[in-house]
Amino acid sequence: MRSARNQFILLGFICQGLSWDDWVLPLLNTALWIGCLLIAKRNINLGQTGDVFGMLFGCAAGFFLAGPLGASAHFFIGHGLTLLQASRLLRRLERREKIFSLIVAAGQVAVACTVILDYRFIIILFALLYLLPKAFAELETEQFNGSSAPVPFRIGWGTSAVIFGVMLLVFFGSPRAFITGGIRAPSLGGQAPGTMLDDMLDPSFGGRANSAKVILQVEAESISYLRMFALTRFVNGIWEPDPTAGYLPFQRAADVRLETLAARKVRVKNTAYLQRTLPVDGEPVSVTGRFFRGAHKAIDGTVVCRAMWNSANNLYQYWIDTNAPPRLIPDQRQRRYLKFPAPTPAVSNWLEGQTAGMNEPVMIARRIESHLRDTFDYELGVPNLSRLNALEDFLIREKRGHCERFASAMALLLRMKGIPSRVMVGFVPGRKNWLSGWYDIRFRDAHAWVEAYFPDEGWVQFDPTPRGSIALSNWNVAELIDALDVIWYLNIVNFSTADQQGMWQVSFDGVREVFLRARQFAPQIFVFGILTGIVVWLRKTGLGRFFKRPAGVPLERIVATHCYGRMLRLLARHGHRRALQQTPLEFLEGLKRALPGVADEAGLITESFCATRYGEIRSATLDRGAMEAALRVLSEKLKS
Repeated sequence: MRSARNQFILLGFICQGLSWDDWVLPLLNTALWIGCLLIAKRNINLGQTGDVFGMLFGCAAGFFLAGPLGASAHFFIGHGLTLLQASRLLRRLERREKIFSLIVAAGQVAVACTVILDYRFIIILFALLYLLPKAFAELETEQFNGSSAPVPFRIGWGTSAVIFGVMLLVFFGSPRAFITGGIRAPSLGGQAPGTMLDDMLDPSFGGRANSAKVILQVEAESISYLRMFALTRFVNGIWEPDPTAGYLPFQRAADVRLETLAARKVRVKNTAYLQRTLPVDGEPVSVTGRFFRGAHKAIDGTVVCRAMWNSANNLYQYWIDTNAPPRLIPDQRQRRYLKFPAPTPAVSNWLEGQTAGMNEPVMIARRIESHLRDTFDYELGVPNLSRLNALEDFLIREKRGHCERFASAMALLLRMKGIPSRVMVGFVPGRKNWLSGWYDIRFRDAHAWVEAYFPDEGWVQFDPTPRGSIALSNWNVAELIDALDVIWYLNIVNFSTADQQGMWQVSFDGVREVFLRARQFAPQIFVFGILTGIVVWLRKTGLGRFFKRPAGVPLERIVATHCYGRMLRLLARHGHRRALQQTPLEFLEGLKRALPGVADEAGLITESFCATRYGEIRSATLDRGAMEAALRVLSEKLKS
């Protein structure tokens, strides 16, 4: 397990598991990796037959299990490669097979990085930069000494700084138009509301009850319920969308005074959950985005696209008119929102008892809403209602259910009173994330409510589901991760050409401001520059040492040491370097043999240095002028 190659293979296993956008498969792949290494100690060898069988079984499992588990089947080959790698972990591999295993793991990491665009990417990147060079160093060591022991491999601070600098240069300097855009998945265009709608109406059906998985993140000052599906037809006890509903045109953003409208910016984690719809609230006037095509505003208040795909920029914006006048519905269309099955006597009596003495449609709707919300109980996964008299069973006997049952019951009761109504399905936002300032919309925020039509007010929202069932997110570590996720996405993944140009423009403006400020203090800056140059020159030539004598050190020693150092540098430039283990006198004897012509000058300077430094030559006297002259003569002789 300490092998860098095996650790890099584990990174490939984890990345392959993340292609399903869940933590279950990465954990299973990690357990598979550990199990294979433990079994390998027993020398179980499945051979190439095991490799082929594992590859085929992994591909088949990845392809056929993806649909039932709600994952993408596009990565089925990667799952086959995972089992191929697992089979090879059980036996000793040749060098060629080890290199192939590293290539397979690198491919799994590369594929995962095309779909993992959040904070996990940076973790994978650092793991890749650490493990891959270490794994190749381990292979080279095994080739020369035949050992498979772990190889100590460290990247110095200087190398790390260079790598980090190059990464920043590429990120900020490369033209964004050539390195962004992402890999687009196949279009989801032909899908109609199906399993996702069922999952939203009753989360326990799809196993997502109370799931904290984030679907959307919304930036807005305030936001109401987000509509996704409008169910207007009640056929054979089931609410369905109206396939004949028409569409209204959007206005182009360039043709709208956006400053007068309320703006919303929405980030989509995975477009497969939207099924060609864009969740919106209010009355949208304009919408823009790059991961969909042909967005239309339906008459029922939803936004539907002709095609939609995953990209590196799953971000859209829309603007709503909070002061829009009520949109009138022709009488002929109102009748579509009034169809309902014949009620049983018990339901009719119940409705009349609840609304007795009320004639105002709005008051009737408020009365039904408050009664269902205050006297009934919210419960997921409740038993199925009677097929023959489902409404009666819910109102009189069960008096409990999930949000779909409450919305369905109220919509039917309103239609019985002659009030046009429809069931809306979408999300109810909680509170803002305390760090990012965005709303985190999760699976558990899926909801169904009712919209009723009144000629003077248009469509009005009603929510008969007990309020205690609408849980708000608590401030916890998960919320911190979600905030870092959106910050990473907006500032790193979604760093566009416009952002890059803006950053450089700010930098140029800052430099220009510095130069403008500097012109006001030009004389002072000039004098400071001259003084700084003098100090640098003194330090470079060594003359500065004469102006600062260390405490307790005689001037004679400083002068002699300075001249001896100049001599050593002069000789080193001509290929005569003093070894670390040589004393000054030993170096002088060797120099006399190599360059007899400079023996007198070098001897004078060396003896003066030793006399003042070590006190070994008592007869020497310090003559600074003689040493300077000796240095000049020495320089001329070396040049000649």
